[in-house]
Amino acid sequence: MLREQQPGLAYANLGVRDLRAAQVRDTQLAAALDFRPDLAVVAAGGNDMLRRSFDPVAVEETLSEIVSALRAAGAAVVVMGLFDISRSPLADDDRRVGLRERLGRLARLTRRVADRHGAWYIDLGDHPASADAGIYSADRLHVNARGHAIVVTETVRRLAAELSC
Repeated sequence: MLREQQPGLAYANLGVRDLRAAQVRDTQLAAALDFRPDLAVVAAGGNDMLRRSFDPVAVEETLSEIVSALRAAGAAVVVMGLFDISRSPLADDDRRVGLRERLGRLARLTRRVADRHGAWYIDLGDHPASADAGIYSADRLHVNARGHAIVVTETVRRLAAELSC
């Protein structure tokens, strides 16, 4: 969709599955800065949130380091809260409340980072699709192609709203 508007668009997907926020910073930030993006999407913290050792303060500091470096380099940055899978029938009843609380904490700290650095936050936790089991992959954690399509749609909506000003 972006290439239709910018045919010369260069794109780099630096994402690696299963990394924690500090690992994203340590292994991907330099490459992202070297790419010199106009726009960067930062998706990190979900794997931290799933661990018993989840340290929201450390994750917020790490996300802040990533977003501030990208903003200082001139990039517009998009960050997002995750879909709230605890609202779906896939979440185990005995883990639903704890998962919802952790997702909420991650969403709040991610929004604070966005606000602090002038990034754009996309709230997926309150998205109606969160409750739809059909957006999650077989691992019952990550989103499938349909879930990714919703993420892209919400991202494009936010970009359109921000860039039409």
